[in-house]
Amino acid sequence: MLVYLFRENLYKLGNQYITLFAETAPNLVPSFLFTLVGIFYIAPILFKGLDVIHRPVFIWLINILNMTVFLLIEYLHVILKLGAWDNNDIIASLIGIFISTIIYYKIKKNFDEKHID
Repeated sequence: MLVYLFRENLYKLGNQYITLFAETAPNLVPSFLFTLVGIFYIAPILFKGLDVIHRPVFIWLINILNMTVFLLIEYLHVILKLGAWDNNDIIASLIGIFISTIIYYKIKKNFDEKHID
């Protein structure tokens, strides 16, 4: 309910960029978090014996799963007649994945540099 009121107030501002953000944030933020939470928390729990954080193949597998989930959500919106296909949502998901992947590589690089010294 609170999110609905917040988004409605953003729409009333009449700014196209704020409106675009309000419409795509529900895809941008979860896709961003899905990647980081997946690589730093879920994957290490699922693969206890492996050092998943230092194996880049895991970040790419998580990103593929992430994009598949968001494409499936958009597809289900169309199939269940909950809404139309929205390319902006897909682009927002890709942006979230891209930014979180950059953050992952920065964190990994800093961690590796500190452990080499």
